[in-house]
Amino acid sequence: GKASGNYSYLLVTRPRRLDSTMRVLVSGTLSRGALTVGVQEHDRWVAHTNIESPGEFRAAFALPGDGPYAVVIAAALADSLDVSATIDRIGVFSAESLP
Repeated sequence: GKASGNYSYLLVTRPRRLDSTMRVLVSGTLSRGALTVGVQEHDRWVAHTNIESPGEFRAAFALPGDGPYAVVIAAALADSLDVSATIDRIGVFSAESLP
């Protein structure tokens, strides 16, 4: 669909208290456009990556410390507001059990 702005937030999870031994995993398929996928603490990015190539993606993020973290998926569109993606999984895992 159409994003409301070039870098608008498309999905924000409720903050969840996590510790530094945890990893956040986001996977899905980008069909069109580009996304920024990452983790925020108190509305500030602590880890993120841009997904710019169509196809399946998987992003895992280490956390810098204990705290309340939210997963954020945002549009990353320079030229157009057209974006299409499917998010298959947002999960939290211990570092040693990351699938």
